[in-house]
Amino acid sequence: MIAFLLPIFLAAGCTSKTVMIGPRPPESYRAERRADGRECGFLLFGVIPTGDFQRRAEIAYQEALEHGGHALTDTSIQHSWYVIPYVGYLECTRVEGKVVE
Repeated sequence: MIAFLLPIFLAAGCTSKTVMIGPRPPESYRAERRADGRECGFLLFGVIPTGDFQRRAEIAYQEALEHGGHALTDTSIQHSWYVIPYVGYLECTRVEGKVVE
């Protein structure tokens, strides 16, 4: 029974709910300028999150809008992991898109 349930519990631990990190653009808008934002979080020993580890995408999105604009459209999200041996992992999220003005 444990051999059957263990993979299910491990897979369930790797999922999260879908969230909207920015508002929907209006029906008519202009989006010509590109912007990006980046935020990193640290997993101490690979399991203990520090700081706003779960809000990386939201913070990167807000950073992309720091120089003006209401929202992003045509967005892409990239995740990068960096291993620091015996200490943990640094995970960075980069959000890029066109600025809705």
